[in-house]
Amino acid sequence: MPDLVDNIMEAVGSKDTSLREKIKREFDSLIAYGVPPEQAKDTLMKKYARSMEKKIADLSGDESRVSLVARVASLNEREVTAKGEKKKVYFGFLDDETGHCSYSMWQEPNFKAGDTIRISNAYITTWNESKRVNIRSAQDASISQEMIEVKREARAIKIRETETYRGRAKIVCRIMALRDFENSGIKVFRGTVGDDTGCALISFWKDFGVRENDAVEINGATVTQSYSISVSESAEVRKTQSDVKVSPLRVSQVQLNFRGIPVVGRVFSLAKGGTTRGMITDGKKALPFVSWKSSEFEEGDVIIAKDCNVRQYLSTMRIDINGETERIRDPELESVVLEERVSSIAEAEGMATVEGFIIDLKKDGSGLLRRCPQCNRVLTDMRCQLHGTVTEPRIDLRIKAVIDDGSDSSTIILNRALSENLLGKTLEEYIEVAKRALNPDIVLDDCEKILFRPYRTKGIFRNDEFGKTLIATGIDLAGTNVSEEAEKILEAYQ
Repeated sequence: MPDLVDNIMEAVGSKDTSLREKIKREFDSLIAYGVPPEQAKDTLMKKYARSMEKKIADLSGDESRVSLVARVASLNEREVTAKGEKKKVYFGFLDDETGHCSYSMWQEPNFKAGDTIRISNAYITTWNESKRVNIRSAQDASISQEMIEVKREARAIKIRETETYRGRAKIVCRIMALRDFENSGIKVFRGTVGDDTGCALISFWKDFGVRENDAVEINGATVTQSYSISVSESAEVRKTQSDVKVSPLRVSQVQLNFRGIPVVGRVFSLAKGGTTRGMITDGKKALPFVSWKSSEFEEGDVIIAKDCNVRQYLSTMRIDINGETERIRDPELESVVLEERVSSIAEAEGMATVEGFIIDLKKDGSGLLRRCPQCNRVLTDMRCQLHGTVTEPRIDLRIKAVIDDGSDSSTIILNRALSENLLGKTLEEYIEVAKRALNPDIVLDDCEKILFRPYRTKGIFRNDEFGKTLIATGIDLAGTNVSEEAEKILEAYQ
C-alpha cells in the first residue's frame, strides 16, 4: 500500500528515503497485527507529522499536533484524583491576535500569567462547545520573545447572548448567589448572576470584593460555553449603582446548579404536606419542584417563585423553592395545557405519566417508617447506615408498591402527602391508631386496600440495578376500563 505511505511522507514534509523505509516497516508491522490500513496511516501520521502552526481562531477542535504563540491570560492549578492518584492540573486561558481559548497541562509550567509562550506539539479538543489547547509536557511550552498584539476588545453583551457568543465580554449583572471554594490554596468564587434577559453560572478566580445581591460591571469576562462566565484575575470588576433587574426565568430556561433565581411557571400535580411538592411548566418543559415554605397557590395557578435553586434529582432537575411565591396573571402561561401524554411503563423514562394497576404491596417499605432525623434514611432495627443507633427517630408514612400496565411493571413510591391523600388519613391519625393497637403494622391493612385498582400516576422514572422505580409526584384513580385492562395484565402473566 505505497500510496498510504506516500501520504504519510507528504504530511511529514520529508523526502528522506531512510525515513520512508522506517515508516514503511512500521506500517507493514501494524498491518500484520491486523490494524486496518487507514487506522495504521492515522497512527503514523500522528507520530511523524509536523506540528501545524495555527492561530487560535483557526483551531478546529480535533487537531493532534499544533504549534501556536499566545499570551497567557490566566494560570490556575487544582488538585484532582486520577486513577486513584492525586495529581495537579494547571489550566487557564490564552490570547492571541485572533481570539481566546482555554488550555490545560499536567506538568508544572515554566511560565506565569502575562507571559508570551510558544506551544509545540499540542493537541486540540472541544470541551463544552469551546476549543481547548492540551499541552503535553512542560518542555512543549517555552517563554517566547515574539511580539503579538493580543485581541483584548470585550464586547458588551446581555446574558441571553452567552447562549451563542464565545470570547471576551463586558457584562452588567446582579449577583444572585455566590460561594467561595478553596482548592490547593486557591480560592474560587462560584455562583449565579442575572439580568433582564436571563441567568448564568459564574466563576471569579480571585476575590474582587463583590457579594450576593451586588450589581456589578465586569470588563474582560470570558464566555466559553452557554450560560457560563469565567472571570480571571486580569478582568476588571466593580460594583455599580445601576438598577439591574433580574427577570424571572421560565422553566425551559433554567440550568442545573442555578441558585438564588426567580422562576415563573404554571403549577400542576400538586401535593401538600410538610412541604409542598408538584410540577411546574411553561408549556415547553416541565420539572418537579419542592417548596420549603408555606404556600397559598393551587394547581393550575401561575406563580413567580423567588430564591430558587436547581439541583439534580434522580434522572432530572428539580427546582427547590426557598423564598416566597406569588400568584400572577399571565395569559400565555394560563393557556398552557396541563394534560400529560400517557406513556407505557416499558417506554417511560425521566418525567412521565402512566396508567396501570397497583398489583402488589412491598410491606417492608410501606406504612409507618422510622427515619434518621439527620439524613432522612429509613432505619433498620433503629440503626442508620450513616449515623448508627438513633434514639429519637422521625416517624414517616410511605407506600411502596408495584404498578403494572400490561407492558411492564415498576416499583412505585408514594411520599407522605400522596399516601395520606390516597389512604384518607393523616400520619398523626395513623400514629394514634398504631398506639391503641400496640402494633405499628396495623397501618398495612389500609395500604392493602389500594391494590387491584386502576391509577393514573405521574413522577420520575429511575432505572438502575434495582430495576425500574417510579418516584411519584401525583396519583389519582384512573378512568380505565377495569375489566379490559385487568384481562390484558393477566394475559401478560400467563
